Amino acid sequence: MKELYRSKYCVILYDSNQAFLEHILFETTENMTEKDLKNDLKAYSQYIQQLDIKFVLLDLRNFSYVIVPDLQAWIDNEIATIEKRILKKQAVLLPQELIASLGIEQTVTEPHSQEINVKTVGTRQEALAWMKLTR
Repeated sequence: MKELYRSKYCVILYDSNQAFLEHILFETTENMTEKDLKNDLKAYSQYIQQLDIKFVLLDLRNFSYVIVPDLQAWIDNEIATIEKRILKKQAVLLPQELIASLGIEQTVTEPHSQEINVKTVGTRQEALAWMKLTR
């Protein structure tokens, strides 16, 4: 996997042979601002478009930023519309905290309900198997 992008809050990895992107968020997201999150998500969406990504693994197990309704609407309009147009499958690794998971899961899965195949998973291996990617 090739590293495409890194910030204090995340890393984005790419496998060109499988049109696969892995977006891993760090514990430092607890200290991020809305502007930081938007910058990271804009980079993520640009790579999806530029590289014609078909499969994404979002590792949100360490994500701790609270997504407010206005920000969720921005994500739906600016990021989810791109994902719907391009992605085939998206696996999401969620954090352990139930309340945080519910907010993140709603943000990640609701905008995609009919357009792309999104699944929450417990492990990276489960995600790769579901997407039928080799490792």
